[in-house]
Amino acid sequence: MSRCFRAAMLTLACSVLWAQQTGTVSGTVTASSGEALPGVTVSAESAVLPQPRSTVTNELGRYRLGLLPPGDYTLTYTMSNMGTVKRETKVLLDQTTTVDVSMNTTTEETMTVTATHNLIDTESAELSQAIDSDTFDAIPLGQEYRDLVKLVPGIQVTQNGVRGPSAGGSGQDNIYKFDGVDVTLPLFGTLSAEPSNHDIEQISIVKGGAKAINFNRSGGFLINSISKSGTNSLRGEISYQAQLDSWRADEDRPPTELEGESESTWLSANIGGPIVKDRLFFYASYYAPEVDLTNRSNAYGPAPDGKSERDEFFIKLTLAPNENLLLHASYRDSSKEFSKSNVFSVSAPTVTAGSEADQTIAILEGNWIINAQSNINFKYTDYALDTLGRPDILLSVQPTNAASAMLDVNNLDQMGYIQLPTYRSDEAYNDAVRPFIERYGFVDESGTRQGGGRVGAFWEINDQDFTRTEYQIGYNYYFTAANMDHDFHVGYRYAEDAEDLTRTRNGWGIVSFTTNVDELIQAEFLRSEGVGVVHSEYQSENIELNDNITMGAWNFNLGVMLSHDELFGQDLANDSSTVSGFRVERGTQYEMYDIGWNDMVQPRLGVVWNYNKTDTLQASVAWYNPPATSLPRAASWARNYNLLRTRVWFDQNGEFVRTQDVSSSSGKFFQPNMTPRRIEEYVLGWNAELNGDWTLKATARHRYAHHFWEDTNNDARISFADTATDLDPEEIRSGGLYIPELDDYRAEVGGSSYVIAELDGAFTRYYEATVDVEKRTEDYYLKGTYTWSHYYGNFDQDNTTVENDQNIFIGSSNYADGVGRQVWDYKYGNLAGDRRHMLKVFGSYNLPWGSRLGAFAFYQDGQPWETWDVETYRAFTSSSSSTIRFSEPAGSRRSSDHYQLDLSLTHDFRIGNRYNLQVDLDIFNVFDKQTGYAIDPVASSVTYGQPNHYWAPRRYQLAIRFQF
Repeated sequence: MSRCFRAAMLTLACSVLWAQQTGTVSGTVTASSGEALPGVTVSAESAVLPQPRSTVTNELGRYRLGLLPPGDYTLTYTMSNMGTVKRETKVLLDQTTTVDVSMNTTTEETMTVTATHNLIDTESAELSQAIDSDTFDAIPLGQEYRDLVKLVPGIQVTQNGVRGPSAGGSGQDNIYKFDGVDVTLPLFGTLSAEPSNHDIEQISIVKGGAKAINFNRSGGFLINSISKSGTNSLRGEISYQAQLDSWRADEDRPPTELEGESESTWLSANIGGPIVKDRLFFYASYYAPEVDLTNRSNAYGPAPDGKSERDEFFIKLTLAPNENLLLHASYRDSSKEFSKSNVFSVSAPTVTAGSEADQTIAILEGNWIINAQSNINFKYTDYALDTLGRPDILLSVQPTNAASAMLDVNNLDQMGYIQLPTYRSDEAYNDAVRPFIERYGFVDESGTRQGGGRVGAFWEINDQDFTRTEYQIGYNYYFTAANMDHDFHVGYRYAEDAEDLTRTRNGWGIVSFTTNVDELIQAEFLRSEGVGVVHSEYQSENIELNDNITMGAWNFNLGVMLSHDELFGQDLANDSSTVSGFRVERGTQYEMYDIGWNDMVQPRLGVVWNYNKTDTLQASVAWYNPPATSLPRAASWARNYNLLRTRVWFDQNGEFVRTQDVSSSSGKFFQPNMTPRRIEEYVLGWNAELNGDWTLKATARHRYAHHFWEDTNNDARISFADTATDLDPEEIRSGGLYIPELDDYRAEVGGSSYVIAELDGAFTRYYEATVDVEKRTEDYYLKGTYTWSHYYGNFDQDNTTVENDQNIFIGSSNYADGVGRQVWDYKYGNLAGDRRHMLKVFGSYNLPWGSRLGAFAFYQDGQPWETWDVETYRAFTSSSSSTIRFSEPAGSRRSSDHYQLDLSLTHDFRIGNRYNLQVDLDIFNVFDKQTGYAIDPVASSVTYGQPNHYWAPRRYQLAIRFQF
């Protein structure tokens, strides 16, 4: 699409206003005889809607009220010479609520009926779910946005703080939206924002069968939320929650594990109400979580105290100039500081670091109801996250890769971040490393110095800023033709993700020990030719066309999403006169790769058969091209100058031996004519209302992902084929070089011997069968889900390094880097996100004396793992690194299963008619199941086969809330 057309679309976006943070009510109005009633006026009123909305039923008696803010509604049905009917219902985020009404043609009396919310969407084949605050506030979940995901069937429960859970895709393939704003971390696909639950009114999750609505390209699941809004009533809350160290059970850990005390508190406050009654509302909140880490100690003895502090402010305005126009504007500002972080089980007190993060989110959105059949909608968002990480100790030594370089081994702890070796069976090697272990090692329980510790200072200074700007515009048209209702939607979205990075080494960076006595010590640092900002950018355009057609008992969804992505790096200029198509030009932005519209055509097809008014059968097909990629930085030419990793080897006396730049860390060319990563999904489902007000949902889902891109050696298929365990080496070698002309390109502009390539045969498959039962009454709510699934393949983004709970490059990880790490090197098997069996049961019960009991229980299989051992490939490499060099098929082993029960008890103390004091006690992990996970897979490690992490112990949390 031309830039002129894009500019025109953005100009139009500024002239109309849109909000997809809404739900829909639809249904059919009939006479008592069963005959359809056209011309009935249907009005919707709610506390969250300043002005009521209305429409008129069509010739089939059907009506549709779209773009309604989620909340509780009263629907009023009126027609001349007929009775008035009122229905109470709830509108859920991104969902359609069906309310059918029968009107009495013989009376003009008013009849009010409290509607039971229909849990089955008869107009959509999406695997989606919406949850309101009444539900999740009654269940012990935690304070953060990510805690809400565990309520969704088939999504694994994790304790990860960065990487998302798996649901048929990588933990970096999910999309997270808050108030409709994409708060997924640009380039990395993880959740960057930390809004608390107190600000959220509802959430919705789509994990399969997506329509061509809301620009869903997620390779996993998409979660969206809507924040609370003001109403005509002044309401507010002040809340204080605490989890003290003495309220935690003892943690069962190995002697070398980090020990200490942790105390967490959460202070929050919010208030909302009218500025101009029935026209302008406001909502404001403040959130201040703190974590104090004290009395810490590890293998090296006492460790410094740490502290995490955050201040977050939020303001939201809702304006309805008339009943056809609704506007929202909001601004969120969050600042966080973490002192004395990076304290590990075997790290000295000097290696600590501090960090800061400032985040802002600005939103302008709205919708304009043109008439009963059509509306225009728009959204503009601006997201920014500025982060800074720095060592607590700055080193003065200046590294160099010159042959005259010397490493001061007598003051090794002043050189950088030192990773001490451990003893081996080689006595000559042990003699060489013993002086370092004896001086810098930790003392074990027997009084003996041990290696494997970390001393010195943290290795780098990291100033990293992310931004995302989005424009969305859409048009919706509801019409009837040939006895079929059509809900047609067309939308356009433009998004620009960017990262500005300044990163410098501290001293010699990371200093480690090899297994070769002649070049015993290796220093790896960032070499900068003048410190500068590295700018990386990802631009995406998306067009969606969707027609939801209702024809009697049948509903058909016909949709397609078209996408166009451009990846931009730095320090080259596009030049058609050169062989490579580029020339070196420092500071210049260049287009590194263009993924065209024709390459990302994503059909979205669904069918629903409403075979007996309440029960349905459904099927859907959907393709997704996930947007998550780190290549704008990972492949940028700027890495040759400002982010190039250089290694220098020294002997045991600190004398220079040799140096080498790390090829995988420099700028890379792209294999031409690659097909972008694609996920093909097929879903079948049955939904039914059972006796006793139970709802049953049963689904089967299959996902196939292929066309994975990754950086790898240009000659990988030629040089590393001999290690293949399942494939014919000659067949692999026949693929040849990924880029035959690479040497000619490098002769012009330099760059890496690694390339960005579409890996042959890389794939994942996911099969899932889920049964979900749910019941809601005035006294209790209960939901139970069971999921059987199998997630396997030969490409695992969740298993590319020992510690995967972090922001890892997508498209430029350790995967396919050299011998033993290729697709054919035991990579086929169960993936890290595989959880064969998963059971969740949760709900709440209103006790007779006014208290409320909540519970969340789950069981899930352990995490697959396998042994990593470089010795399996010793004939092909002199490397000492076992990282993702599998010595057996992927996922051959599995950590222990885990089950857990969390409970809550809440009681309200009413103070007059307006005030309420609420006390809430949560007990997490009632049975104190401290199951180990994230098993150490490295065969040579002293902790091989042991967990790196454990589920948190039993702990109590107390909350006091004053509400008015």
